[in-house]
Amino acid sequence: MIKFIQDFTKYPKDLDNTKWRINYGGHGFGNNELQYYKNDHSNYYIDNLGLHIVSKKEKYDKNEYTSCKISSIDTFMYGKISFEIILPKYYGSWPAIWMLSPTIKDVGWPSCGEIDLMEYALKYPNKLHFSLHSKYHNHKNNTHRTYVLDNVDVNQPIKIDVYWQKDGFFYFVDGKKIHEFKKEEDWPFDQPFLIIMNMAVGGFFPNNPKEDYLNDEFIIKKIIVTDEEYHG
Repeated sequence: MIKFIQDFTKYPKDLDNTKWRINYGGHGFGNNELQYYKNDHSNYYIDNLGLHIVSKKEKYDKNEYTSCKISSIDTFMYGKISFEIILPKYYGSWPAIWMLSPTIKDVGWPSCGEIDLMEYALKYPNKLHFSLHSKYHNHKNNTHRTYVLDNVDVNQPIKIDVYWQKDGFFYFVDGKKIHEFKKEEDWPFDQPFLIIMNMAVGGFFPNNPKEDYLNDEFIIKKIIVTDEEYHG
């Protein structure tokens, strides 16, 4: 059964505000990021390719770059999350599709849990990153559960499927299983999470942009959540 579906290639006007909200801010987000997230059509738009998240070299507030961060209105717990993406091209861009528990307001990060469905940075050429963060397993102390997929053709559209189940997470890229994280101790992932789509600029993970950075685009073609399970 389909829990959620958004084919941006078939919705060429604007974001569906019953499904998505724009986030704001430019405080570095604990990663020394350089962008300010705005609600502006210069930082996102939709056409027949999909949803374009656009980063720009422009001063806003105290930041030297702007971009966009979009989160789902609804939360989800378990299921198959599928999406198709086209990655950005410039050094310093940090596109991600990830999930965060609303309990961050009560218990803080990383105790709330974070599910990184996909991250990419040109600092690591032709590699995709998949990670989980929790109270005792997180990138702040370099103990996060993580997997890096090598030899990815980052110049072509990429389809990613993540099965989130009671017994763990199972990751597929272009139909091929690449990794799994099995359930263990320190596991805050048995609760509802929001879906987040964004592109940061600079920071500890991708490094800061080079002088030729003017703007970049991260394209999400579609995203679907179903109750399908993996029985491998």
